Amino acid sequence: MRSLIVQSDQYGIDPLLDAKEEAISKLAVASVQTIGPAEALNPWLVAHDVYGSVEYFYVVLGYNGIGSIYDFVEGITIKLPSPTDVNRAIRQQAETKARITSI
Repeated sequence: MRSLIVQSDQYGIDPLLDAKEEAISKLAVASVQTIGPAEALNPWLVAHDVYGSVEYFYVVLGYNGIGSIYDFVEGITIKLPSPTDVNRAIRQQAETKARITSI
């Protein structure tokens, strides 16, 4: 079974549709990485390497306040929360959303 990690509309990730952004932004920094030539313009590669799935690209961008992949360039330094913390935050947010919608 495949689960939906992030909600988006035709313009991309919509923080009004998806509260995961807020939950993830509050996580502690687990690692720092400088973007090399292979990762430039490719947050999906970093997401795959760190979190095991390209679907977590929004964590890489959102956690660092990067609004466009064109700002994801060689030489910038990004901060990343741990995979365990990210998964816990996503799970807790989903459980909270499920409780709210069942009321």
